[in-house]
Amino acid sequence: MSVQPVTAPDEMLRDATAAFQLDELELVEGWAEEDPSVRARFGFPVTAASGAASTSLVYFEIEPGKKLSPHTHTAEEILLVLDGTAHAIVGETSRTLRQGGVAVIPAMVLHNVENAGSSVLRAVGFFSAAGMVNSYEHLIMPMQTRVLVTPFPEQ
Repeated sequence: MSVQPVTAPDEMLRDATAAFQLDELELVEGWAEEDPSVRARFGFPVTAASGAASTSLVYFEIEPGKKLSPHTHTAEEILLVLDGTAHAIVGETSRTLRQGGVAVIPAMVLHNVENAGSSVLRAVGFFSAAGMVNSYEHLIMPMQTRVLVTPFPEQ
């Protein structure tokens, strides 16, 4: 199993006061070859690598009919739908969330997000740690890994 580190864009300020526009982020496209419905674009603009001490953030977009790979994180996540309609599956519970909808996802609970609408789903996940391990059920391409690690703060 390979572990792929996730870092913030070089052009970002490397301190906790960094400011950015979500719609200007350079996103990475990830997909699973064994399941064509697994495909999303994402970026981790806030992590220990960008200067955060105890929080991180992922921004992602999912096209209609697509979904994330089921996964876990080592930190609690608060999911916020910015645009579109999401089907959020957290453990054994599932909910449909529209713009402004929120789901709280405990650390290490298997979860997934599917685009349940006809437009691009845009969402952010806020995490209770600046570094964490993200483990996916599918091999995520093009990184060819099931584990993505956002950098942990230096001790």
